[in-house]
Amino acid sequence: MGYVILPLHIALPTSGIVSAFLIGRSSELSWRRLAAAVAIAVLYVLHTVATFSLSNALGLTNIAPANLVAFMYGLVLAAIGLAVGWLTCLRPSQA
Repeated sequence: MGYVILPLHIALPTSGIVSAFLIGRSSELSWRRLAAAVAIAVLYVLHTVATFSLSNALGLTNIAPANLVAFMYGLVLAAIGLAVGWLTCLRPSQA
């Protein structure tokens, strides 16, 4: 189970928040920004499916399949990143 800790609890949240922050900072509020949040959330579901499906198929462990919780976990992080990026974009630059 140690092979899951780095990508699922460190790399995916970090990359999700950073990419959502950059998207929120650079683009206008449109369907692309909202679609990016959903795409980031889908990465969590795909990671869970790719990681645990093989383990379940081989019968090594009995882990529940990916569900709405994995999607919401990614969606919340993407929403936080988008909100922070949008707020920093609104703040006037201190030049």
